[in-house]
Amino acid sequence: MNKILATLVAVATLLVVSIAAPSGIEARASRLQMTVYNAADVEEDMDSTEPWNGVPDGASICTRRFIRDINFAWGDDDVVLPRCGEDMVFIHITGTITAPRSGNYNFYAISDDGIRLSIGKTLVLDDWEDQGDVVEPPYNADGQFRMLGGRAYAIDLWWYENGGGAVLKLLAGSTERNEKAVPSTWFR
Repeated sequence: MNKILATLVAVATLLVVSIAAPSGIEARASRLQMTVYNAADVEEDMDSTEPWNGVPDGASICTRRFIRDINFAWGDDDVVLPRCGEDMVFIHITGTITAPRSGNYNFYAISDDGIRLSIGKTLVLDDWEDQGDVVEPPYNADGQFRMLGGRAYAIDLWWYENGGGAVLKLLAGSTERNEKAVPSTWFR
């Protein structure tokens, strides 16, 4: 009787998991979580805040969603959703990154405004200041991180938009000449 009950519980658990699990694109995209904070009521300058030490008073979550990659160019439009606003926005992205081969990888950011990226416990990009309107290179932040192929590393990325255009692009390559947007297949 106990074996039958255990089997029924196992089957029911598998059924619930398979129904609740995202499929297709959602399953691949669910590796990065993006939390967007509206910071219009934050009283300090955006570039002087350090949200990784605690989101500043006055910032409120306007949305959370799963994303496939880090390659956004909002321009002067609303960042993610109208209720999040065009300006005075923080974004926090967490998940894992896995390189296909072992090696030293150069990471680059095109960000308007500031960006801070940690891979594992290593701070790789740190350019937490207002930027001019940028949509293409030159990069405003770069750093290097050694990755073992197939190994997942935690990522922790913070970005803010103070005013003007809004861009957040993460690129990687083994040299500056072969950099490209980090593909969604790396985020698993």
